[in-house]
This record gives sequence, structure tokens and C-alpha cells, in this order.
Amino acid sequence: MNRKPNRIVKGEKTEEQVDLPTEVTLLPDEPPGVLVSSEIIECVKRYNMIDPFYPEKEKDRLKPAAYHLSLGKECRVGEKTIFLDEKNPYLRIEPYQVAIVETLEELNMPSNVIGRWNLRISCVYNGLLWVGGPQVDPGYRGHLYCPLYNLSTEPAVLEYGQPFATIDFVRTTPGRSVGYAARRKRMADYGFLKSAPKVTLDEVKAATRRMQIFETTMITAMGIIIAALSILATSNIVPSAATLLIAVGAVATFIAGFLIGLVSRKNS
Repeated sequence: MNRKPNRIVKGEKTEEQVDLPTEVTLLPDEPPGVLVSSEIIECVKRYNMIDPFYPEKEKDRLKPAAYHLSLGKECRVGEKTIFLDEKNPYLRIEPYQVAIVETLEELNMPSNVIGRWNLRISCVYNGLLWVGGPQVDPGYRGHLYCPLYNLSTEPAVLEYGQPFATIDFVRTTPGRSVGYAARRKRMADYGFLKSAPKVTLDEVKAATRRMQIFETTMITAMGIIIAALSILATSNIVPSAATLLIAVGAVATFIAGFLIGLVSRKNS
């Protein structure tokens, strides 16, 4: 089968793809194992395996036996879809929030190579947890997608184009494998995710705000009651028994409400 070699892509988008046979000839005499940088470059030249691909040392993408994948354009946080670019480059993930992200790169996996990817350790130490399928099957084409959970108490910020994940490539055993039948994945295939801890935290914050409003209202009401009692005490008007009962009831209601508010805030 004649194949048109693909060039190494340095940032520009290309739609050119190579259809691979069931059996490929990528170093067929070599035993299964992890591809080193020279073999990764060869796969990019022959099959456009990573697009865009940055082999330059200053880009800090290509590693001795791996490649750093970058944060792509489309993200989903809660029930919102966010599109990142140079003018809007930052993705902010609040504490206990989950975001679905895509890679900037598209993969075109040869038929005898799998990928294994995961979050970079620097992102892990910033509180992010990666949840996804670690293996990229032979024949897969398209972006990669995964949910990122922020388990820290501080917001996590990622930047468009930032290397956030690492992938290594492994040559499989010889033989034939079934073709990759799944269609190209898109962000719309994954829907929206809500984080239960984030929802609970928002509910607690809302309850706390309502309690603060309640306490402020009660304190204001108490001030009005005390002012009214002071006026009655300094005037020549003799309050009736009903008036005194109303005043005492108002004070008792205030005290009971204030105590309930304190107990509720402590429990929340």
C-alpha cells in the first residue's frame, strides 16, 4: 500500500489523515515496548499521529519516551460550555468542581500502537484529579476528553495551550486486531457533569447566607422593640397589660429565633 508521508506539524491545523491497513510495518522486527522520542517522531512523519506536534526542545512537549498534551479549546464546567482561545485563555475550576476538557492535539493512532495517558504530576499537586480511560486504542482518531476534579480548597486555573497531560505510546504484539469501529468523539457526546461535593457546598453557603439575613433582621427587630419600650418607660402613658404582653412576647420571640440561628449555623 502506498502511503503519502505526513510532515511534522508545527502549530498549523491539517485535515490530512492516513488510512492504515490491519497490519502495519512500523518497525515490525522490534519487540513490543514503549516508543522512544525518535519513534514518536517517525510515527508523526508517517501517520500524523499527533497534530499539532512540537518537537522543539524549547516547547517542552517531546520527552524521551512520552509527549505532553495541551489544553484544548472546548471545556464544560457545570452546565456551561466554555471556549478558550488567546483572548480568553483561562479555565477556572472552583474547589470541588468538575470540568470536562479536551486536548488541543488530535491523535491518529497506528494499528499496532496504543497510547496511555494521564494528568501531569504538577497538576495533581495543584489539587486536580484526572478521571478517564487511560488507554487510547489502535486506530483511534480525534481529540482526547476527560473530566478534571478540583479536590483542593483553592481554585485551580489552567491556560489554553498549557501542557496538562502526558501520553506514552506502546507497540503491540504482532498479529491482527479488530478495526476501531467507533466514530470520532466530540464534546457533545459527554454531556454535562455536576460535582456532588460542589452542589452540597453551594447549598451550605446558601443556607449560611439565609441565616445571616435572618440574624440581621432579628437584631433590627430587637432594636425597634427596645426603642419602643424605652419610649413607653419615659412617657406618661401607662401601658396596658396587653401592650406589656406583646412586648414580652416580641422579646421572647427574638431570643428564641436568635438561639435557633446560632444552633443552625453551628450544625451547618
